[in-house]
Amino acid sequence: KLILSNVNTVLLSPKESTTGKVYEAAIVQLKGFEGRRKEEIHLQLSRLCCQDLNLSPGTTVEFEVRLQLNRLPFCYMHFAVDNMTELNAIFPGKAHLSWLTVEESWSLRHMHGLQLNARQTAAVTRIVSPTRDGNPPVVLYGPFGTGKTRTLATSALQILQQPGTNVLIATHSNSAADLYL
Repeated sequence: KLILSNVNTVLLSPKESTTGKVYEAAIVQLKGFEGRRKEEIHLQLSRLCCQDLNLSPGTTVEFEVRLQLNRLPFCYMHFAVDNMTELNAIFPGKAHLSWLTVEESWSLRHMHGLQLNARQTAAVTRIVSPTRDGNPPVVLYGPFGTGKTRTLATSALQILQQPGTNVLIATHSNSAADLYL
């Protein structure tokens, strides 16, 4: 996934080369054709690279490849967090969560039969419990397989069961959004 979404160029060095020369190549991005798939990546080699290595159609050369991560999307995300004036909106302290203990009975009444652990249940309760001032955003994070998707899906389903509600789910990647369609 990282290659498919955040790598636009690669560094190439011929395996048999004694010069140590490194070439940069762009991943092909043409209208109607994205030069990357799960099984293959199509590269646009520079004229200099082709001349130096005597490359022509049908030539096969083995390269050592180093992927160049496009850090700009990550910089934008970091910039957004760095420029928040009030971090309590995303990372509220205990004083801002005093309503949570009052609403915990909500989870017990409405979430029987769901296979969630204690932290997932607390997160769902936090997301779906009504408050006087509205709910601040909730950030779910953790390594693969810890139940973030299950927690979010359960929360969305719980909210949609309440009359007059809608849910908008925004993701960083299309594949993550496809899980909810």
